[in-house]
Amino acid sequence: MISKKNKLEKFKEIIFFSRKYFTIVVLLICIFFFWKNINFVEYFNYISIKNLLYLTIFFFIFLFFESILFKKIIEPFIKINLILSYNLTIVSYFLNLILPFSGIGFRYIFLKNNYNFSLKNMFFITAIFYIINFIILFLILNFIFFFSENPIMIIYKKIILYLIITLFFLIISSTFFLIKKINNIFIVYQNKLIFLFLGLSFLMYSMFILFIFLTINTFQPTFNNIIASTLIAILIDLSLVVQILPVGIGSIELVFYNILTNINFNQIEIVSIISLFRAVVHITTFILGTFLFYKYFNLSLKKIKKND
Repeated sequence: MISKKNKLEKFKEIIFFSRKYFTIVVLLICIFFFWKNINFVEYFNYISIKNLLYLTIFFFIFLFFESILFKKIIEPFIKINLILSYNLTIVSYFLNLILPFSGIGFRYIFLKNNYNFSLKNMFFITAIFYIINFIILFLILNFIFFFSENPIMIIYKKIILYLIITLFFLIISSTFFLIKKINNIFIVYQNKLIFLFLGLSFLMYSMFILFIFLTINTFQPTFNNIIASTLIAILIDLSLVVQILPVGIGSIELVFYNILTNINFNQIEIVSIISLFRAVVHITTFILGTFLFYKYFNLSLKKIKKND
């Protein structure tokens, strides 16, 4: 047992060591890329306080629909109000900037300490949350694949097909695994609730796609390619689910750069778009997330001390 634990600890050390230095390398590449296009600062003349406000509102509406979805999924087990669900969603985003899935861990610790929520139930609702979202992404990608005649489809048709197949197997395997582990899955969630979840997830992704579209449109007002915005939104979302590096360093830049260069955006425009995206998403999440994390972490500590 000791040797196995030692091997596990060594494996963890290697992973964290590799991740740390890989992050530094990718960050340096990103800094070099931004420095090379230092003139992108001039493009920020296009941004007004009004534009920033609009983008921030759309991002918060996206988080709002996600928090409603989380609240509804968790309701068969415990009742939490919408404000708490919204705040926990923001804290999750803040923590996920630092370490993948740490947001889920914090949600579980808070709900366990304050509502006696079990790890089994947390695993269950998290799996449901991801399955619902994967179904919506699967449906959106299918719609694009079979019905869109956008020129960008010529370039990305194979990638979209691979994503459709991957999401299909993820949905099927995850659903069968849940049914095998939890027999009353269809008793907990009736058909009406499943359709409600799907509707909320669709609204959530619609807001994110619109947010991406408006971010790009800020620097190129003639931009009207909703398919490109949809692809960017989906690829960013999936890359953040399995993010290797903090704040999606490299993956977000790669998604924007790869797609926008194929629709005649120059490097300076792309750097400006990435900068605006990160500014709205990360600065707002960081400011609110830090405050809310401190608040709810203290609440959990007080609860633990009281129980002791």
